[in-house]
Amino acid sequence: DDRWVWKLGRSIQMLTVQTQLLTTEVDSLKQAIRNEKKRRQHGKPLQLVAPTQSEGGAIFWSSNKVQQARDHQAQKEAAAKS
Repeated sequence: DDRWVWKLGRSIQMLTVQTQLLTTEVDSLKQAIRNEKKRRQHGKPLQLVAPTQSEGGAIFWSSNKVQQARDHQAQKEAAAKS
């Protein structure tokens, strides 16, 4: 009877360790997915409207225009998620 209790305790301990390892692995994979999504998100160009007449020079955007474009992109992503 003591042997059965010892085996049961050992099995519970092994299952607990396996569960902890798997939980840690899942958390790490979730973090990797979040990092990958964030990395891909930084690569997307903002949808800023270029002026109609351009002389071929560089186009500079004000910080307000950039923020408006980022806000618009965030709204589009939020709408796509829901």
